Amino acid sequence: ANTLHRKHSVTPLSRGLACAVVLGVAGHVLAGALHLGSPTVEANEFSIPVFLEDPSGRVAALDFRLRYDPAVFEPAGTLMGPSAAAAGKQVAANTPFPGEHIVVVMGLNQSVMAPGEVARIVLHNIEVPASGESGLDILEPAMSDAEGMEIPAQGGGLRIDFGEETTPAERP
Repeated sequence: ANTLHRKHSVTPLSRGLACAVVLGVAGHVLAGALHLGSPTVEANEFSIPVFLEDPSGRVAALDFRLRYDPAVFEPAGTLMGPSAAAAGKQVAANTPFPGEHIVVVMGLNQSVMAPGEVARIVLHNIEVPASGESGLDILEPAMSDAEGMEIPAQGGGLRIDFGEETTPAERP
């Protein structure tokens, strides 16, 4: 049996085209963001929406860590938001230690989530801090597309003022 072997050579032109393609694709990547919305408060429960901003329109899964003061709050639950539900996703959460709550939004499908509320975290208020305020921060946000490729992501925070309205913390 005769086998045909082709020799592929790399020329300066082919190197240049490959670099242009890689740079063109890398330059087109848009970052997604997660931020915390204004909470609703009922008794000692703060219900805080988590919003996805996705200029790329490609986020199919995400996760993040919510940092909070464990002397002020304790997680009471994490619910699926309308954007995650519409994409057929599931929400799972875990509190590995006081002060850190991990949230994962994913599905056994390749549907992307529309920008909007992807989750809602319910925090039980244990004590009002002496300062009268406490911060919540989204740390280590990670997002991926339907093929599992990473999408650059950033997180935001929220300052809860127990004497006044809550205001979004400055974003990095």
